[in-house]
Amino acid sequence: MASRVLIFFIRHSSLGRPLSESDKLRVARDMAELELPVGQNLFPVEQLGAPHRALRALRPVIFLEASQLGGSPLLKDLPSSMILHHLYYGAPNELRSALQRNKLAPVQNSLWFDSQGEDQIWKRIKATLDDYEIKVRARGDKEFSPVYPLMLQIGPSLAETTSSK
Repeated sequence: MASRVLIFFIRHSSLGRPLSESDKLRVARDMAELELPVGQNLFPVEQLGAPHRALRALRPVIFLEASQLGGSPLLKDLPSSMILHHLYYGAPNELRSALQRNKLAPVQNSLWFDSQGEDQIWKRIKATLDDYEIKVRARGDKEFSPVYPLMLQIGPSLAETTSSK
């Protein structure tokens, strides 16, 4: 249960958009405040392994720009799907998130996450990237948001993760 609480927090904090600086500070504060009751009432968070490492990695990641994220060692502790959803924070409005594109409530989206593999999550995200590319090219622009190539770089690892299991 303790792992699930942390995973849900990470998932839902990666779905918000846009995040102002005060929102980022609030999320970081909420992360710190979440660890204490989970650790005291459910299970020692330090012993949770990957969910705890992911929570700890997300805190500094929310303050990084897309250009800083590409080579960050923090990414190894976060699920690729959460990194991709986090990247929507810094994306232009015309790069709609999968949540927006599919007109799902956050709860519906979270339930969908639980029932799907990472490869299906990547397909859904890839569809939003394809829509964005079509919009940019239709305008005649040749430059994309910096998050676009980073998402294309990270995304295929989702499908690889699922196929290697």
